[in-house]
Amino acid sequence: MDKIIETGKEVLKEESKAILDIIPCISGEFKSAVELIYSTYGMVIVIGVGKSGYVGRKISATLTSTGTRSIFLHPEEGIHGDLGIISDDDVCLMISHSGNTEEITRLIPFIKRTGAKIIAIASDEYSKIAKEADIFLNTHVTREACPLNLVPTTSSTVTLALGDAIAIALLKMRDFNKKDFARFHPGGILGKKLFLRVEDIMFDKNQIVIAQADTDIKAILFGMTGKKSGFAAIVDDKQYILGIITDGDIRRTALKDSSLFNTKCGEIMNPNPISIKKEMLAVDALRLMKEKQISCLLVEEEKRIIGAIDVQEIARRGIKE
Repeated sequence: MDKIIETGKEVLKEESKAILDIIPCISGEFKSAVELIYSTYGMVIVIGVGKSGYVGRKISATLTSTGTRSIFLHPEEGIHGDLGIISDDDVCLMISHSGNTEEITRLIPFIKRTGAKIIAIASDEYSKIAKEADIFLNTHVTREACPLNLVPTTSSTVTLALGDAIAIALLKMRDFNKKDFARFHPGGILGKKLFLRVEDIMFDKNQIVIAQADTDIKAILFGMTGKKSGFAAIVDDKQYILGIITDGDIRRTALKDSSLFNTKCGEIMNPNPISIKKEMLAVDALRLMKEKQISCLLVEEEKRIIGAIDVQEIARRGIKE
C-alpha cells in the first residue's frame, strides 16, 4: 500500500479510537460540567493557548451558536487586562493537554478571586489545572497521532469532540430548535428560509419595467433589455395592476405574428397575474412560483404595484425549498 495512504488511514484510526475510548468516561463529571454551564447566569469563557487555543475558539463558537453565551479569552491578553471580563457568574473552561501550561495555570488564582467556576479539560488528572478546577474532564489521551508524539493531533481532536458533546447536551437541555438556530444564523440557508421576506430582496418598481395597456410591445422590449428583467408589469394610471408580460409571452407572440412591434401590451398580457404581499417569506414565494410554473411574481400593496421578485434573484440569495 502507498505509504501516504497508509499514513492517512493510520492517523484516522488512531484519532477515532481515542474518541471511542473516551465514551465510557462520559459520566458524573461530564454531567456536572453540563449542569454547571446550564445553570450559570453568566458566560462560558473558554481559555486556551496554541493548538488548544484554536480548539477553544471553535468550542466557544459552537456554544454561542447553539444558545450558550460564550467568548474565547487568550491567556496572554487575560494577564494584561482582559481578565476584567470575568465575573462571579461565569464559568471558565480551561483547555490544556498537559494540564500544566504556564500561560493557563498562572491565571487560576486570579479567576478564583472573581468567584467564577473552573472546568478543566486535560489528559493528566494530577496536573495543576486538574487539581485546581471545580470540575475536571479527562481526555485520557496519552499518545498523539504524530510519530514524534509531539504535534497536538489526537489530543486536539478528542478535546474538540468533547466540546461538541458539551454543546449538544446543552442544546438538548435548552430545547434549542431550528428556529432558534436560524435566529443566530440569519445569513445561513436556514436563517434565510425562516426570516428572509420578499421585501428584503424584491426589485422595487423603479427597477422593473412598468407600462400601460396601450403601450407598444417595442417600448417594453427596449425597457426589459435595459433593466435586464424578463417581464413587465402592466398597470393603469393609478398603478393598479392589470397584467403581466414575460419574455416568454413575447417570444410566443412573435412566432404567430410578424407585426409584433405594432402590438399593444394589453393584447398579449396575462390579465390575471399572481401577485403577493411584501411580507411573504421568500421561500414561500419560491414555492409558489414552482407550484404555478412561473418565474416571477408581482408585489402589490392594496392592488397597486410596489415591486416584483423573480426566481433568479431568490436563487442568487441561496434560498432553496
